[in-house]
Formats: sequence, structure tokens, C-alpha cells
Amino acid sequence: MEVQRKIRCIAFDFDGTLVDSFPLVNLTMVETLRRCGKNEASVPFLDPYWGPTEKGIFEEILGKEQGERAYFGIYLPLYEKRHEELLPPLDSNILAVLKSLKGRKDVHTVLLTGRNRETLEISLNRTGLYPYFEKFYSGSDTGVNKPENLLHVEKDFGLRADEILYVGDSVSDCFSCLKAGVPLLSVNYFRTEKYEELQKYNPGRVISKTVELGKEIGEALSYGRKLSL
Repeated sequence: MEVQRKIRCIAFDFDGTLVDSFPLVNLTMVETLRRCGKNEASVPFLDPYWGPTEKGIFEEILGKEQGERAYFGIYLPLYEKRHEELLPPLDSNILAVLKSLKGRKDVHTVLLTGRNRETLEISLNRTGLYPYFEKFYSGSDTGVNKPENLLHVEKDFGLRADEILYVGDSVSDCFSCLKAGVPLLSVNYFRTEKYEELQKYNPGRVISKTVELGKEIGEALSYGRKLSL
């Protein structure tokens, strides 16, 4: 159906949406697992495990105790050490959007990710993105928690679900936003999902270039903008 609403909050995903961070996350997770004896670990090896935080994935693969030790003792130091090497520079178009939103008094800007808080803190500090967000919502060690976190956004800011626009890069985000009743703008500029898959689950609301991000968000913030839900 089509409804008219005024978007009052933009909630951004982090990985694959604001930063092209999957090389950093994937390669450091694989190296951590191999150091723990999982010599078969590879980027495709990780595919079935996505959903929980990094710590949750380590606990699922290695068991709770060893997974926790691997996360804190190996992965976090490795993630910080290789951050500059493996994380590409911020895209200027994305940064321009965040700067524009920071200057607005009529819209809240939050970060809502499936990441662990510890690695998120490292990346936010290293990239200088920390000041652009009012609140931060991180992932769960046990599975996808974005629908629950979107509900927290509603309560924290006194909003309806249809006053929030989520910006994310995955098919999983499509299901999370559908469950939460939150409009979604899907992004594919870092090629983290197949474009056709995103169009299948979020038709007409997928962009493939960072230069399009500001235009789409600007239109969504315009009063009376029609968005499909």
C-alpha cells in the first residue's frame, strides 16, 4: 500500500552501507579462526553463520568459552591492527549525506547495526563517524535483532514505525524492516548482495551508486513523500 508520512528518523546500517568493511571483517575473522585451529575457515565458510555478532559467530563455531577467548584475545587486537590496511577510505558522497543530516533539527540520525559494540567503537573512532549519530544500536550474540532495535528507536524518540527510514544493504534487512513495519532504502553500491535479490524483496527502493543516496534521503524527508510499505 502507499501511505503519506513525514520521516523523522534515518537509521543507518554500518557494514556495506556506510563503509566497505567486509574485507576487514571477513579476513580478520578467517585469520582468527585459523589461529584457533579451524584451518578450513574461509570467506565462504562464514556465509551460513551471518546473523549474530562477530562474537556470537565465534561462539557458534568454536563453542562459547573458546569463542569468547578468540573474540577478545585474537580478533579485537587483529581487527584494530589491520583496520587502516583493509578498510577503504570513506566515500565522499556518503560523508556529505551524514554532514547534511547532522545540520538538521527536524530529523534524528542513528546507527543500527548487527555488529559487536567493541568493533563498532574501533571503526567509528578510526573513521571519525562517531559525531554524526545521536544513538547507537548494536547486534546480538544470538542472532538478528534489528526488528527489536527498530522498536527501541521508536520508543527512544517517541516515533511511529513509519516515521523511521532504515538504510541497509542486505536481504536480511528487507525481512527485518518488513517485520518492524519500517520503510527501507536498500543500497548496493558496495556489491554486498545481488542487485536482483534486493529488487525482489524491496522493489523500486534500491540504489547502486553512492551519489544517489543524498537524493533518495532528501526526497524521503520531504513532507508528504509517498513511500511504499
